[in-house]
Parts: sequence; C-alpha cells; structure tokens
Amino acid sequence: MYKLLFLFLIFFSACANQENAPPSTEGIQGIWELEELKVVSGRDTSAMDVSTINQHKIYHGDYYMWNRKGSKESEEWHGYGSFRIEGDTLIETPHVSSVMMKNLMDSVRMTEFRTYLSIQGETFRQILYNPISGVYNIQTYRRIGD
Repeated sequence: MYKLLFLFLIFFSACANQENAPPSTEGIQGIWELEELKVVSGRDTSAMDVSTINQHKIYHGDYYMWNRKGSKESEEWHGYGSFRIEGDTLIETPHVSSVMMKNLMDSVRMTEFRTYLSIQGETFRQILYNPISGVYNIQTYRRIGD
C-alpha cells in the first residue's frame, strides 16, 4: 500500500509540473547523466550515492546507447538499441548488451524495457520495476549535451 502511495505521489508531482503533452522522442534527444537514484523495496525507500556511479544515456533519432561504470572494475554495464515513446511509457529494445545486462534480462525474461517516463526541461525521470525482486528504481537524469 505504501509503495503504491509513494509511486502515485511521484507520478502526481511529475505530472503537476509539466504541460499536458506527453513526452516525445524529440524531447528526449541528447546526452543525459544520472543525477539521482532511489530504490523502493516494500515500505523502504533508499537514496543511493550516485557520486561513485558514472551512468549515461544517449538518445539520437530512434536509437539509444547506455553505459554505467560498475562498482567493480570487472563489471561492465552497457547497451545499445532502439526506443519509442507511447504516451508516458519509454520502451527500449536492446540490440546489443553487456554480459551483465544480458544476464539480468534473461533472469527476468525480458526482451524490452518499459518504464514510466517524465521529461521536465533539462531533466527526465524513469521508473523501472523488477518483477523478480519487486523493487522499483527511480532514476533522474540531467541533460549534459545535445
């Protein structure tokens, strides 16, 4: 119940501050850097320290590229693929992924990522849900280039 209330409040606050138009592929074009990461598990919400995470997303045309420097040198997290936006949902279809990412996708039997998307000026937020763990990741990115 608390999880649903929390997500509703995030959704409402995001919607209250933006125009009525849904996010568009034009609005997400550019280079983005992870600025904030929150993890919601049950009734607990944790803000993660992103100062040690080097994560970026690049959207160009109908394609995206994503990278993250893991906490261990041996971890590689990256992917490339196509994307589309349907209403307030960002749908990313990976074409190439790192072994770590491929293993994660295989474990939850996913072929694409569907996330709630909110774009406000030079920031965008996406909410990802892991059906195996029941954990929500709320990621906020800041635009750093076109």
